[in-house]
Amino acid sequence: MIKMLFRKIVDKVKLDITAVSRKEFLMFSVLSFVCLVAPSFLYSMCYSNYNFRIDFIFWLVLVFALFMAGAKTKLNLFVIGIFAVMELIQFSHIFYFGTPITPFEIEMIWQEKGEIFESGFDTFPYFLIPLFSVLIPYITLFFMYLKRRKSKGSVFFSILLLIMLSILPKKALTGGRQVINNLMPRNDSISIYNSLTSFSGFFFNRILLGYGKNTQIKDYRPYEVKKISSPKNVNVVVIIGESANPSRVHLLGHDRPTTPNLDRLAKSDRNFVYGLALSSSVLTTVSTTMFMNVLREPNNIKHLMVQPSHLFKLAKTNGFKTVYISAQDNAIARGFAPDFVDILHTKEYAPVEDAKKGDLVVLDKLKEFGTKFGSKNFIVLHQRNAHSPYDKGYRNIERFKKYVSPITASFEEKKRNSYDNAMLFNDYFISEIIDYFRNNTNNPTYIFWIPDHADLLGEDGLWGHSIVNINVAKIPFVFTLLHKENDPFVSELKSIFMPTHYEFGKMIAKLLGYEIVNPNEKDGIFYVNGNVINGDAGWFEIDKRERSFKFAKHNPD
Repeated sequence: MIKMLFRKIVDKVKLDITAVSRKEFLMFSVLSFVCLVAPSFLYSMCYSNYNFRIDFIFWLVLVFALFMAGAKTKLNLFVIGIFAVMELIQFSHIFYFGTPITPFEIEMIWQEKGEIFESGFDTFPYFLIPLFSVLIPYITLFFMYLKRRKSKGSVFFSILLLIMLSILPKKALTGGRQVINNLMPRNDSISIYNSLTSFSGFFFNRILLGYGKNTQIKDYRPYEVKKISSPKNVNVVVIIGESANPSRVHLLGHDRPTTPNLDRLAKSDRNFVYGLALSSSVLTTVSTTMFMNVLREPNNIKHLMVQPSHLFKLAKTNGFKTVYISAQDNAIARGFAPDFVDILHTKEYAPVEDAKKGDLVVLDKLKEFGTKFGSKNFIVLHQRNAHSPYDKGYRNIERFKKYVSPITASFEEKKRNSYDNAMLFNDYFISEIIDYFRNNTNNPTYIFWIPDHADLLGEDGLWGHSIVNINVAKIPFVFTLLHKENDPFVSELKSIFMPTHYEFGKMIAKLLGYEIVNPNEKDGIFYVNGNVINGDAGWFEIDKRERSFKFAKHNPD
């Protein structure tokens, strides 16, 4: 009985699929794919503020095009119409602001529609190329499908198309308030994917779930970025650590020797600086975005829209070779402005290697790409160790399994033992990078290790991160300068009490040749954002005016 039913379903699906001929299916697959990627390609040919990159998303669009080719014509006409509207809004934003539109900026369309229309009319003649980049492909696609109306299309492919279209809305609906951080666009992704991402975040998370209810985009005075120098023959290297708890770092007083290599450097290297610091947030996607944008305020969304002080942007503009090598996934890269990155590697580029070696792939790629570096380089190396599960970070490599938990060990003991092993791995990882630049260049090389946030290991009875808890913001940091002595930069860093991500960012910007002037600054007052990029989850105000650490938790208005 079940076999017969299954056979009938299979036969019906086969009959349904044949509703579109093979020739027609192939032709519309190619046509759909070309028209969906054409706006991104055409725009990137005319303007430098958008980068057309062939990546994983590019091939997802091909799969989507295959489903479109077989789907019902009426459904396709509806989808094409919606896509065209989203893309017109998207490219209007890219043209005017230079960055893809975010869910927060879609909210601002309603808040500032008067100014938008005024600016739009003024710039309309210049907008013709972006306009035609969208309209020509989508009008072509619409009328080709309209012409195909005699062919009913397939229910089976229509269902597949709807399933694919529902992925981002489902993510927006089920991920809670903080999922908005993962629904931000990338400035090098295919535009239609960016549009679907941002509009899903806006409609399904901010509007339908009400997370954007009564939210007003706060006005801050714009930052000023001043070019102060054109550095030559220099390397600026930033290692972004992951979930690093300072209480498990021997260098900072932990009783276990978890940092043997860094301990030796602290004794022998006059340029070696280490201590406690403060993250800009309790979640990777938020903290790295704020850090790379040198952003102080937790709800300064307008700054993120324009990215005037993004470190990769500054480096690229001032002639640095820009490199981002990451053991994190591709989604995290959106905060690193990939459009300004010359050499980009995330774990998707080497999934088999990553599964086997984790952060060691970052070391391998550093050595591999080293031959392509220029005379001055800005290099960001992004770790995944020590994210939970901690033993996965060091891949159970025997040399780092120093603290082994007996079978009878408690959950807490096992977690702390595996975490200390992860710190041992970190010690090796950081020292290997320092050794690489010590042995492979004679240029002055500034090396920072700055984690994204900490991980709680039982403090206040809590574990992990993304909790709006001040202990998640307390991080260790390490710095050294190679091939240069008596640089005032070292003493300046030593003089800062518990440097924040924001202060690190300003110092790194100076090394890249820029001074960032923030008119919103108040002496000694800094912020740690919660787990939502626009401050919706609250934040901490930090007071360091008396070289002490005071904090107060704030909830959004």
